[in-house]
Amino acid sequence: MDKYEAVDRLRELAEEMYEAMDEMKQILSEVAPGELERARSYWMAHIDGALENREGWLGGSMISFEDTVNAVEEMDEELCEDCGERLKEDEDGGLYCDCE
Repeated sequence: MDKYEAVDRLRELAEEMYEAMDEMKQILSEVAPGELERARSYWMAHIDGALENREGWLGGSMISFEDTVNAVEEMDEELCEDCGERLKEDEDGGLYCDCE
């Protein structure tokens, strides 16, 4: 997976999380409106604030989902001098290619 595919997939997953939260809001609005208001003010706000902060909450995360996605988008891709494929990173942060 290259970084562009990774960013696309990360954004898809974030959207799925928002869709799940919308469903949770719907369920709570039907069976426990008071709990929905408490959830919106606490854990739903934390999730939204950590992802894309669509609701514009004050504060936020030290490192948000958007910060992570932006970092991935800005990563330089190092290519193998022998085969031209993108280098992979090992557990220690070293770069290698499967052709070596």
